[in-house]
Amino acid sequence: MSNGNGVYDFDWTSSVPAVPVGEFTSLGLIRTTEEIQIIHNSNVVASTPYDSDNQIPTTDEETFELLLGGDADDEEALTTLSNLVSEIDEFTFHTIPTPTHHITNPTSDLIVHLKFDEGRGLNLHNSAVNSDINNHRLSIPSTEFMVKTGKPETWVYSTLPQPSINTLEDTPIIITLNGTSSTSDPLTAILTSLPIYGSLHYPTNTNLDGQVVTYDPTPILTINSTVNVGRSLVYVPVGNMKGEDTFEYAVKTTSTSNFSPDEFSPTVNQVKIDVTSINDPTYFTFNPTNKLSLSFLNYYTVMDVDTLEEDWDSAALETEIKVETGEGVKSVMTVRGDENSLVWGQGMVKGGEKVENTKFTSSLSNLNTALDGLQLSTDTRSQPSKTSLTITTKDQGLMGDAGIGAKSTTNLVDFSYRLGSLITIKKIFPTQSAISGEGDLTLTVSNVNPSSSLTCVFNNTLMTSATFQTTSTLTCPIPSFQSLGFTSVHLIDSNSFESNRVQYQIIPTPTVDTITPTEGSILGSTTLTLTGSGFSSSTVCVFSSTGINRIPVLPLSVSSTVVTCLTPPQPSSLLTSDISISTTTNGIQYSNLKTFTYTTPVEVSSISPTSGFTSGGLRTITLTGSGFPTEDSEDIMCKFGITLTQATLVSSSQITCHVPPHSLPNTKEVMVQVTSNKGADWSKPCVTLYTYIDAPIITSLKPNIGTLLGGTSVTIEGSNFNSNLLHAKVGDAKVSVAVESSNRVSFITPPNADAGETEKQHVSLGDIFDNYVSTNLNYTYTDPVVINHVDKLYVSSSKPTQLKVFGEGFYRSSYIKCLFGDGVERDGVYVNPNVVSCLSLGGDSTSSSSVSVSFNSRDYSNSLPFTYVKDDYSQLQLSPTLGTTAGNTNVVFTSTEPFPDINDDKVFALFDSTLVQCSSSTSTRISCESPSHLAGSVPVSISFTSGATYSAPLQYEFKDDIIVTDFSPNKGSNGDTVTILGSNFDYDDKCYTITSSKPLASTFVNSGRLDCAIQGEETGANAIRVSKNGYDFIAVGSFEVYQQAQVTATLPTRGKLSGASVTLTGNNFLNSADLSCAVFANSCGSQTPLQASTSLTFLTNTQTICKINSITPDLTLNTNVFFKVSYNNGHSYSDECNSIPFVVSTPPLLDSVAPSKGPTTGKTPVTLSGSLFPSPLPSTAPIVCKFGTTLSTTYASPAGAVVCASPPSDSTSTLPLSTPATVTTLSPKFGSQAGGTKITVHGNHFLEEDVLCVFQNSEGFKINVAAEWVQSTIVTCPSPVASDLQASNNDQIYIGVSNNNGVDVSNLKSYTYKSHVIINGVLPENGPVEGKTTVKLTADGGVRFGRNDNILCRFGASEESSEEVEAAWISEKTVECDSPEVDESKISPIYLSSNNGLDWSSTGYDFTYYSNPIVKSVSPSAGPMSGGTPVTIIGENVADVDTISCVFGDIVVVPTTISHDIETNLSTLVCLSPSTTSPSNMALSISLNGGSNFVSGSYTFTSHESVSPSSIYPMSGPVDGNSMVSVYGANFIDTEDLSCRFGDEVVPATFVSASLLTCVSPPLPSTATTTTALLQISTNGVDYSTTTSTPFTYSQPVSIDSISPLTGPETGSTRVTLTGANFNENDPLVCEFGSESHRVAATVISSTVAICTTPSHMPGPVTVSVSSNGQQWSPGDIEDEFTYTIGINILSASPAFGPLKGETSVTLTGSNFLDTENLVCMFGDEPSPSVSFISSTQIVCEAPRQLESGTVALTVTNNGITFEDSGVTFTYSGTPAVLSVTPISTPISGRTVLIISGSGFAGAESQDTICKFTSTSTPTPTLP
Repeated sequence: MSNGNGVYDFDWTSSVPAVPVGEFTSLGLIRTTEEIQIIHNSNVVASTPYDSDNQIPTTDEETFELLLGGDADDEEALTTLSNLVSEIDEFTFHTIPTPTHHITNPTSDLIVHLKFDEGRGLNLHNSAVNSDINNHRLSIPSTEFMVKTGKPETWVYSTLPQPSINTLEDTPIIITLNGTSSTSDPLTAILTSLPIYGSLHYPTNTNLDGQVVTYDPTPILTINSTVNVGRSLVYVPVGNMKGEDTFEYAVKTTSTSNFSPDEFSPTVNQVKIDVTSINDPTYFTFNPTNKLSLSFLNYYTVMDVDTLEEDWDSAALETEIKVETGEGVKSVMTVRGDENSLVWGQGMVKGGEKVENTKFTSSLSNLNTALDGLQLSTDTRSQPSKTSLTITTKDQGLMGDAGIGAKSTTNLVDFSYRLGSLITIKKIFPTQSAISGEGDLTLTVSNVNPSSSLTCVFNNTLMTSATFQTTSTLTCPIPSFQSLGFTSVHLIDSNSFESNRVQYQIIPTPTVDTITPTEGSILGSTTLTLTGSGFSSSTVCVFSSTGINRIPVLPLSVSSTVVTCLTPPQPSSLLTSDISISTTTNGIQYSNLKTFTYTTPVEVSSISPTSGFTSGGLRTITLTGSGFPTEDSEDIMCKFGITLTQATLVSSSQITCHVPPHSLPNTKEVMVQVTSNKGADWSKPCVTLYTYIDAPIITSLKPNIGTLLGGTSVTIEGSNFNSNLLHAKVGDAKVSVAVESSNRVSFITPPNADAGETEKQHVSLGDIFDNYVSTNLNYTYTDPVVINHVDKLYVSSSKPTQLKVFGEGFYRSSYIKCLFGDGVERDGVYVNPNVVSCLSLGGDSTSSSSVSVSFNSRDYSNSLPFTYVKDDYSQLQLSPTLGTTAGNTNVVFTSTEPFPDINDDKVFALFDSTLVQCSSSTSTRISCESPSHLAGSVPVSISFTSGATYSAPLQYEFKDDIIVTDFSPNKGSNGDTVTILGSNFDYDDKCYTITSSKPLASTFVNSGRLDCAIQGEETGANAIRVSKNGYDFIAVGSFEVYQQAQVTATLPTRGKLSGASVTLTGNNFLNSADLSCAVFANSCGSQTPLQASTSLTFLTNTQTICKINSITPDLTLNTNVFFKVSYNNGHSYSDECNSIPFVVSTPPLLDSVAPSKGPTTGKTPVTLSGSLFPSPLPSTAPIVCKFGTTLSTTYASPAGAVVCASPPSDSTSTLPLSTPATVTTLSPKFGSQAGGTKITVHGNHFLEEDVLCVFQNSEGFKINVAAEWVQSTIVTCPSPVASDLQASNNDQIYIGVSNNNGVDVSNLKSYTYKSHVIINGVLPENGPVEGKTTVKLTADGGVRFGRNDNILCRFGASEESSEEVEAAWISEKTVECDSPEVDESKISPIYLSSNNGLDWSSTGYDFTYYSNPIVKSVSPSAGPMSGGTPVTIIGENVADVDTISCVFGDIVVVPTTISHDIETNLSTLVCLSPSTTSPSNMALSISLNGGSNFVSGSYTFTSHESVSPSSIYPMSGPVDGNSMVSVYGANFIDTEDLSCRFGDEVVPATFVSASLLTCVSPPLPSTATTTTALLQISTNGVDYSTTTSTPFTYSQPVSIDSISPLTGPETGSTRVTLTGANFNENDPLVCEFGSESHRVAATVISSTVAICTTPSHMPGPVTVSVSSNGQQWSPGDIEDEFTYTIGINILSASPAFGPLKGETSVTLTGSNFLDTENLVCMFGDEPSPSVSFISSTQIVCEAPRQLESGTVALTVTNNGITFEDSGVTFTYSGTPAVLSVTPISTPISGRTVLIISGSGFAGAESQDTICKFTSTSTPTPTLP
């Protein structure tokens, strides 16, 4: 009933059994329509009526909390479940705002299902969450229900003891994993071990009682698998087991709120399962290997697993056997057994003989023994159909296995009887088939009924019908197959009786792609090569005509893709010359067909010529014969002995061949043979041999050039010359030779009218046999040499001169000669096809001579004339001797001796190395123009031989041209000095006027200045020029000459000079812009002016005003000075000596004015008192008073004063009178156009009252600004805004000081407005706290920094906390300053001032200070010079800024990646190393401002030359790896990270030298898609070599299956064939016979066959192994042993003679013969038909047939391969034929000498000739 506050009280009726504390409890709360029930372990243990008026709310907005055990703070421990249930007395509901639960089926709802652990604290498992049990669903909040069941303990969480679990061997059981926690954390169970026998599975569905419904069939196979505590696992026993099985688990929390998730419970719970076995029925196994026997022996077995589970042999097996046969046929059985083994059933015949059914009891083993001997029989004479045998066993089970009854099993076996023996396959043909099938299989069989129906079964699945060919022969069609390999074939009859199985091989279908050659001799024996696929060791070549009349030929060699075999002779049945070629492996299935053409065999009947030189060369012979092809091709070749040459087809009966050089060392006679199919067939040797003879050796040909007219005498030098030499050939022209000695001959060249311009002809020598020896020497025919002119008609008579001869037909030769007119022959030099150079050594002066040319020292050209002239003149002179580098100076040569009378175009002068043409004006005068030349003295000579020879040299100096850049003045008077500016002036340079040839007085000042005095020149313009030699002039400019000015008077005549304006009176004043005046200390002489005027005002030509602004130094009072006038702006002044002096005096100083006011009408006598008034007043220079701007002359001079009358005025005004202020300097001289710049003005006479600064622009606009008076010499004032003064950026204004409010203003000083500084860029923007960062600041706007500005940088926001540093001017917009040091990292704004800190930029630019980063590690520390190595740098204090960079030495690199670890304050940078031009060791550091600042630490990065592997050995190895690979290359270095990379697999490398490394190959990865891996080298583990020339190939390990032969002589040389696997012709396969010192190279025939020739070895067995890389060897095996035997030694043969027909039994006596199947005798090249082993010292061999008589060597082999020769021979002779016997009769006593006549008898020395009588034979007597 509700108590009004959401709490419901209940009265419980309970019948709760006592449950021990600690046992896991399942508690459920169920609501029905009438009551609420408490379910304990599936049983209702308590209930209370349900009040329908006060139902538990079921809205989606509410949930509830169940409190068990009363108050939540109750500490009382509960001891039984009864106590617990009695305390469940209230439900408390709490309303929540969101739907969290939904209760369906109001008639029966599961409210909550709890599992908890009594007495151990809190358990937080709610099994009702997300469960679905009997369609009762409850969705509740994730907050777990808290169940208080006892006093809290100190543990955190643990497992719970697990109760004992029992199950049967065939029954899975659910096991709940339990655990408890003292916190609110959920728990997870962790499997720490798995069951020993059974398996654990995750359940997929369970009911409320915990019984298994289904489970995941996949077992849990890994330790540490997890499951939530309170959830279940399913244990599945292993079949047929009995006993205990266990597994263990621990628990841990899955929450991190209270404890570490990785913390396990301190205890591990072991779960024990006791598995009980049950009685299993017996079962039958029937697995016969064939069905040819009805015996059950070994095939039919009864099994009982109970005997395995209990280790016993049951004696309680009851067996019943019945046999039934249809068609009324009776079958009986016989079961062997007795009472000791079988206990027969009631009514059963003892022993079970010949009964149709029987029953007995036995043990399992005796039952199987009885079944093994079971026999069946029938007396029917016809074969019945199916017969069945029923066997039933009844297993009583174990004694005491109560409740489990007996188990029965029945098995039915059907079988058939057959008459007679089973079918037997004796053999099949073929034993293999192509995968494509086709053809018939022939089977030879026995025990078959020809009338029966048989089927061939291939591969146990493919069936074809068998057809009887004979009573013992069957054929079956061969089907197609799916895969290659070995399978079987057998027969089966209609009753399913099977024959024996015979092995059958499925092989690839052979395919022939090409055959080579495609034609050959009709005689056969052409070596034919077939390429294709599917070939095997069983492959045979087949020759047929249109697929019939097949001729099989065994191959010479076979691989999987290549077969070679010899063609048979052309079959007589072949109607055409074409025959088809195919291959077969089994004789019934054939490959595709290729066509081969039979041709008539080539026969050579004669050769011509029959001899030639050993060098071969140009020799061509003609071969005549038959059978030659009809078309020429590359397949036609000749063979001289063993040397092949290409042949040329002439006709069907004739070919020609070039004779090759002699190559056989022991003979000079060789056979000549011909092939028409590229060596597949050769003709029989020609009867006539070709003879090589020693050839003459030609070493030189002199000359080797001559005209095409012939007639040139040529000498040949060499060796082996003899009288047989008759001819020489020049090309094809034959000429006679004269033999002068054994090494010298000569001949006259024939004409060659057809020769081109230059045609080479081969020269050869021939003998009387018309054999010509080819040489490498050529003779060149050329056109006759014709010369048409020489380059010099005049040649020095005293000096060697090179004379160029021009003409046609010139040719480069070693024999060029020049013939001069005096008969002297000299060597010439070939220049080009039209020029030859000849050297003249001189002749008589002015004499004529000539020259002609020869190119072979034999034939000369026409001649051309020339003249010898003199070229040495002792009185030769040169004028001038110098000139400018520009040249063009007219230089004249003169001599007292007359020059040769020759044309001007032949006269030249040589200036240093430059030749110029000259002209002769008289016989003693020659003039030339100098060339341009660098400055300096050079030799100059004159030549009359066109520059071939020269006179003795004279010296001529080149000087740089004068360059005039300016001169001043350009006007003046005589006596003035003109200064000429420029370059290249020298001491001897002179000035000239254009009107005078004489130089002016010239003074060399320096190379850039020359002064010239103007004297005696008329007034007006005069052109001035300069010259270095008086010949070449440079114009300077026009100088205007004026009359000299004179000053005759000054006004005033005295006063202060500074600021004075003085009127000058005189003569000759000019109105000119260059008019100026100056003050001098003296009136006469050249002197420096005291001060020049800044302006002079021209009035008339007699009067001008000169204004002096200031004068330094100050002059003493009453000093006389003189004014002078200049026409040329002060370059020169008037020099009058009678000018009037000006007296220097100081203006008076005023102290007072009285009166200070007066009427505007003026004339007020005003007394001005003061000092420095002259006394008495000077009459010539009166004192004047100035009222404002009006002057008034003094008229009285009382002591210390003067009196002036005031002038009239238009209005009342005040005119202050004071000493004028003066300004000397301003500071600063520029400032911001924004104004406000504090300007300090230095000067004099500044008054404290009324002082102000006057700012005036260039247009006169003024602004007065109040000044702050500091002292009489200093005031300060702020600058106004530039725009207020109508000024702007970079405008210059003027500043003065006024003491009377601007009425009188001092002198003005300039001041410049500049734009206000705005910083728009700072680089870098950060730097270290240590300072010294050079910061580049860029200004914006119109600011322009000047080079001399006082520019400052300020680091800091305020002047008090900042530091100012000087800035360096970079450009008008850029300055640099170094950051000062600070105490800590911070942001400091930078301000900029351009005027010494008076004006600062309005805003600062932030600059960040940071602590310097520290490099902690670098990897790798080295890399190639090419750069690009990713270098990982770990640093400390690396701020997270955008300008981080790595610094290698002084190279800045931007990182590719950056990461920061805040906790460790470490950062990781990856930078690519820079490239270097040479190996470098670079300090490595980190910069945070783009490289402007960095601190070099102890870490460095070393760049080195890139490693360059060039080759490896071995280049291959097995896929298992472990091959030691040597890598050769360059630039290897020894580092810790030196490694090799095979594809993607990296292994360490060992450094040997800079050019050699070693590394061990890794295994080939199982995921590799290729067996070739590129091997690359790295010295740092990062950069790998990029060369592609070092691939490493993985291969399967080589192995040997067999070797043949197994023996061979100790001397070696036995060819051993190895059959194995994985041989590769690209790998250097090596055979090892016993040890490393007995290794030989193998020849790979195919992947499974290789051949090795044995090395010599001591006798005895050795293991044969192979290796493809010399490291990994095939495993040695006893089957791979090769036995070295002692060599065979043949001592004698008896008989040693025999007939050609053979059949002679020859006994060989010797040693070391072996009784093997490979024992063979050879008679020459023919094997013995039979060999009989007698003993190790004697064998008997049958002589084979021979075609020709002769002696042949006898050799023997023990292994069928290696034949050993001991020098014993056997002689074949013709078969003896008896023609007559004399006498024809003898006495019976015998001993009559018979004379037998005939043929084929052996010589008298033979002891083997015997006479054979009918029954007696006697030796032949020796004839007298």
